Amino acid sequence: MVALKSPLEMLYRWEKETPNKTYMRQPLGGGQWQEYTWKEVATEVRKMAAFIKSQNYPPSSKIVIYSKNACHWMMADLAIWMSGHISVPIYPMIDGPTLKHIIEHSEAKMVFVGRVDYWDDVRESLSDDILKVTFPIHTADVFVAWDDILEKYEPLKESPIRPQDDVATIIYTSGTTGWPKGVVHSFEGVSFAAQNALKVIPLSGKDQFFSYLPLAHVAERVLVEIGCLYSNGVVSFIESKERFMENLKEIQPTVFLAVPFVWSTIVKKVTLKFGEEKLKKLLKFPLISGVFKNLIKKAVGLSRVEYAFTGAAPISREVLEWFDVLGIKIIEVYGMTENLAYGVINLEREYFGSVGMPFPHVNLKLTEEGEVLISSPTNMKSYFKEPEKTQESFDKNFFRTGDMGVINDHGRLEIVGRVKENFKTSKGLYISPNPIELKFSQNPLVDMICLVGAGLPQPIALIVLSEEGKKMEKNFLCDSFFKQKEFINKGLLKHERVEKIVILNEPWTVDNGKLTPTLKLKRHNIEKDLTPFFNKWFKDKEPIVWQS
Repeated sequence: MVALKSPLEMLYRWEKETPNKTYMRQPLGGGQWQEYTWKEVATEVRKMAAFIKSQNYPPSSKIVIYSKNACHWMMADLAIWMSGHISVPIYPMIDGPTLKHIIEHSEAKMVFVGRVDYWDDVRESLSDDILKVTFPIHTADVFVAWDDILEKYEPLKESPIRPQDDVATIIYTSGTTGWPKGVVHSFEGVSFAAQNALKVIPLSGKDQFFSYLPLAHVAERVLVEIGCLYSNGVVSFIESKERFMENLKEIQPTVFLAVPFVWSTIVKKVTLKFGEEKLKKLLKFPLISGVFKNLIKKAVGLSRVEYAFTGAAPISREVLEWFDVLGIKIIEVYGMTENLAYGVINLEREYFGSVGMPFPHVNLKLTEEGEVLISSPTNMKSYFKEPEKTQESFDKNFFRTGDMGVINDHGRLEIVGRVKENFKTSKGLYISPNPIELKFSQNPLVDMICLVGAGLPQPIALIVLSEEGKKMEKNFLCDSFFKQKEFINKGLLKHERVEKIVILNEPWTVDNGKLTPTLKLKRHNIEKDLTPFFNKWFKDKEPIVWQS
């Protein structure tokens, strides 16, 4: 096996070999960008590491990064490692109690603070006793300013290399239920994932990354931060959520990661603009389809994309095939925080619908019940301070993913649902909601959907309308959803068939607790609020019910 190189060793390499090559690009607004070379990044990292070391924290202390994506997010991560400590990333949109819990649970000594959501609401959750360093781009208060530190400290001269078995990071899960758990990973896991993933996905110094999904999420961090660090690529950061499409079109990345919701949203926007039938005709004629495809790809910011990835949640086959027609092959990656998203990958068009084959050195098996178990050198060391949960999550060296899977006739893994998301109807039969939800989500009138039905004779579908759906008349919506329901039901087993569709009058957001920061449904919260109405909706004489 090839000797592992840590992220710090990669920084030292590019600092020496390509000092003047652009590494990071920070948007300043108005189409202006601040670019940082490898040498400039390394210098700021070395100065910040010197500052952290001057605080004389015990070795391997925890230091939090609480910010939206920015150049300084990644610099802070590297400085924490260079100074001999452990980084703890926190989602920038979490609420005050969760922020307070993670800081206290992780025993953090220090916090890097950048732009975050709802600053006024969470400000009081940051204790006065903890050292706070403010990124140059920040929401409000200025504590100890990053730039002031750079002026006062000389760069760390030595280039420390952390032992591979040292803890590198504690990643707190986004938490679909309860408090987030702290997932402990070593430098060995990070290094192994990076070097072996590059054998399958040969990134290079020519690649352009676009960072917009939260860096606190394992997939963004591993692909963008670690992937760029090991490939010598260039990473450009998002300016704001509102400027996402403009930034994407401006950057035209060669490497792009999106959750299924983003991919599906792009399909819906293009389809609504041209109309489904017109779009099919334009893509069908050879003489104009090539030009038209290129125009669409450029318009959505994907004209140069070579590696398009999806993960974090199931994606429909229809969305994959839609992009395939455009000439964009979306690569599904199946993994989780607990194995650094290094699990299974599908690089083959002919096997759409499966998540593919294991990465190198990943062992996979299914339990008798169909739960997917994974073993690899990237598996977590533990859940921080949770020995019982750690033990429950492993079967010897295999991590229990909580996902239900099957191995298809081609030897590829297919994910068919979550162990805990499956529910039993009053008929005593189990239903896996994800595959059915994916069928409904193709409708451009649907923004989000959650299939429920524990204890009911048949499932019901809770739907949040898209912006386009909100513009439609009620009769049109009822007719459209009824036809879609009947069409989908024809392909389902009898006990799976959807009895009612309920149109909800409020959106599901991270703010109201219905979505995680990675836009996964918090089913428990949705059901907790709406379960009292399920029987009433089920007994309603109309097939399409509107929440009153």
